[in-house]
Amino acid sequence: MVELERLRWEYQAQAKKIKLLQGQNQELGDELKELRDQEGLVEEDLAQACLSLRTKIIAELKVRELEKDWSWVNQVYPDDEEEGDIEEAASDPLLQDPNTNGLPSL
Repeated sequence: MVELERLRWEYQAQAKKIKLLQGQNQELGDELKELRDQEGLVEEDLAQACLSLRTKIIAELKVRELEKDWSWVNQVYPDDEEEGDIEEAASDPLLQDPNTNGLPSL
């Protein structure tokens, strides 16, 4: 009978521990999801900052020395994956490359 009580107590202790661990697992899962969401936002912000910096650099080069061909600068940057960036740059006359019929030289 003593053995049965001990086993029952151990079972209850293990059940409580399992519930506690399940709660912690849920909390950590929620925290992980939140961190992944934040990471995605940071990546988007970083990509936008890089595009903005790239645009500013090219615009400044073209403003300072308009007669020079700065198209080589575009080779330094990887190709854009989103067409929206190109459409946004297309509206800026400083970024248009005369060699590409008015398309942005990003």
